[in-house]
Amino acid sequence: MGSQPEFGWSSIEVTQSNPLFMGLPSSFYSFSAHFEEVSQSPQNTLTFAKSAHCSIQALQVENSPQFGIQFHPEKTLKETQQILLEKRKSKNPRI
Repeated sequence: MGSQPEFGWSSIEVTQSNPLFMGLPSSFYSFSAHFEEVSQSPQNTLTFAKSAHCSIQALQVENSPQFGIQFHPEKTLKETQQILLEKRKSKNPRI
């Protein structure tokens, strides 16, 4: 469980150059919806992005095209607005 959930738009800061983020600025916004997070990077991984409430937003297995990201770049603005609306209506804070 993370120290504080991230739900909504998060500012993602690129902390180290990585091909996954090629062409993106050193910080950008993406939708986040998580209560859990990676708090320690596994052995043989490189971390390369963070946010204010999540110290590991992106990592890569060394010498491999395997990545993990915590945020949701696949979500459109319309989808995120619907998710946030449903969350506000819900009595369950963990939707």
